[in-house]
Amino acid sequence: MATLIKKSMQKKRQGQSTLSSRIGIDKDTVKNPELAMAIVTIAPGGGAARDYHISGAQCIYIISGRVRWFIGPYSEEIDMEPGDFLYIPKGEIHGNKNLSDTEPVEELACHLGVDSFDAEGKVPLEHLFKK
Repeated sequence: MATLIKKSMQKKRQGQSTLSSRIGIDKDTVKNPELAMAIVTIAPGGGAARDYHISGAQCIYIISGRVRWFIGPYSEEIDMEPGDFLYIPKGEIHGNKNLSDTEPVEELACHLGVDSFDAEGKVPLEHLFKK
């Protein structure tokens, strides 16, 4: 059975200080979902610390803005702009940074194989990359 999740039904989630999400699909809005989906906003100059997820892969689609992803143990840089997709397999180290100091990034994030963003099994690693 299809489920419509109106904007008024979506919940807000404040991640790291520069990331906020509007979650549309997860266990609170759909019975037994096999994914979690949200619109994520990355504040100007902000980003997400490097980590990896034990329990699910990620799919990212850039709606607006430009973001640099740091992928893998050597932080390979991948720049994304509106219209670009990125697939991050389960267990892949990743983090990102908004390339603008004045404009936010807006992205669609889909986490596969989990029923909520809290179930992704996030393992923080940023402390390993600090100089």
